[in-house]
Amino acid sequence: MVKTSTVYIESPSQFPEQSDSKGMPSYIRQLPEAMRPQALQLLAVLHTNLDIERLLSDFSREIRPAVPHQSLSIDCPDCHIPVSLDAGELRHSLHVLIDGEYLCDLKLYGSRRLNIAEMWQLELWLSVLAYPLRNALQLQRMRTQVFRDPLTGVQNRIAMDQALAREVAAAHRHHSDLSLLVIDIDYFKSVNDNFGHSIGDMALKTTSQRIQSCLRDSDQIFRYGGEEFVVLLSHTGTLGAHKLAERIRREMAGNDQIIGDLRFPITVSIGVAELVHSDSVDSLFNKADLALYQAKESGRNRVCCHRLKPQNGAACQVSETVPFIIKAL
Repeated sequence: MVKTSTVYIESPSQFPEQSDSKGMPSYIRQLPEAMRPQALQLLAVLHTNLDIERLLSDFSREIRPAVPHQSLSIDCPDCHIPVSLDAGELRHSLHVLIDGEYLCDLKLYGSRRLNIAEMWQLELWLSVLAYPLRNALQLQRMRTQVFRDPLTGVQNRIAMDQALAREVAAAHRHHSDLSLLVIDIDYFKSVNDNFGHSIGDMALKTTSQRIQSCLRDSDQIFRYGGEEFVVLLSHTGTLGAHKLAERIRREMAGNDQIIGDLRFPITVSIGVAELVHSDSVDSLFNKADLALYQAKESGRNRVCCHRLKPQNGAACQVSETVPFIIKAL
């Protein structure tokens, strides 16, 4: 059973003196005297880096003699941080607040739950971790903004370029499957022309949400630009990628967009390509883009898969094309 609790930490600014004549921070002075030398050493280590996973690893190693555990992780959804060290069984979840403001949820894993004395020790040590961790989280938020599309909230083209290079290299190194979907909204210009860009923006948001609802946790979605999205599928071959692409196509074709008093259908065309040993990042993307082109040329609202030796470069699954009809509710 997981024990949950809330930890309140006061900012050093709440104290009249920030440090004493020896430069000891006020929140270190609040600790029992026997803890202060080790706390100062730990603080010096934590302030040397802003990498969250390394920060947790250093903190975990230093406090383990006083707070028995196997590993730590944090949950901070607004930062999109998949931080998770090698974990045992989840024993404690601590909701950490600084001056009443949420910082993160700290997860502690181990072979048993902490006793009262050990829990007290953990809460004391958290006052040392809190400020370096807050700095690291703030940096991560800024980095996240750089790699996020501000309209839809999914990752942007900068993030896509980095992820593609990383995943292609890993797939070649481990001889694992990797597939790519390039998704284009059909006749999207008609939405902007008929209703304006604000309605078009809302349609882009709902489209990205519907695509995400079809994805697995390991799949990555990016807004490539305009009305195009890219989905990166690790450990997935053509067959699995085609099934997922068809699921996305059906989700879009089977549910009208409802925005205010407007109701209208939106369909998508999807190109699918699988990485082969001779592929680079560019050639993989070009294959998926060629398949997308074939899907649009074949009537839209289709999924086309690239093949190695086809006559036309891609194979399409033909689906009924839904006409673009605007209806008022």
